Amino acid sequence: MIDSQESRFWVREPLNRNNVLYRFPVVVLLIYYLWILCSALLMYGSWGWSFERGLEWSSGGPGSFFPVPSPPGHLTVITPAVLVDQVFYLVFMHSVTWIFWIIIGVLYSFSPYRIERTILCSLLKGALIAEIILFLLGATIVTNMHPRGIQFSVYGVGLVLLFTVTIWLIACKRRYSGFRVID
Repeated sequence: MIDSQESRFWVREPLNRNNVLYRFPVVVLLIYYLWILCSALLMYGSWGWSFERGLEWSSGGPGSFFPVPSPPGHLTVITPAVLVDQVFYLVFMHSVTWIFWIIIGVLYSFSPYRIERTILCSLLKGALIAEIILFLLGATIVTNMHPRGIQFSVYGVGLVLLFTVTIWLIACKRRYSGFRVID
């Protein structure tokens, strides 16, 4: 049995048809994400990452990870990846955050528990503050040092920041009207 102290942070909702249909787009995104990860692993010899140059394809006719994974061509020339692939690689593949995204997606899709809305909104505000600090710090470093790998990580943090703001606006729309707190 759940303790009354814990029950205010977690809300149990039944997994009925409406809730499953509401969460179905996350399942589709999770399957798409796993497809991209598996395709990238199968193309492992075709691409490489370095801090100075970023993501590069080992043969010409650059391949892609996003939106549709495709291997590079057969020319014997090294080509840099496009910006979208650089950011996708850094945000979703380079670090171990891909495990986090998969776990969160599965838990969100199939768990009958969810975080209570006010707790979620305060967690999202904390994440927004941390992402803004990382974005500004990264932009300052890129301005002063110009390493290519950090440029793409700043783009990635910026995209995650936009994603978090979007989730915050959707999830907390009842709690916040515009940017003014309603209590």
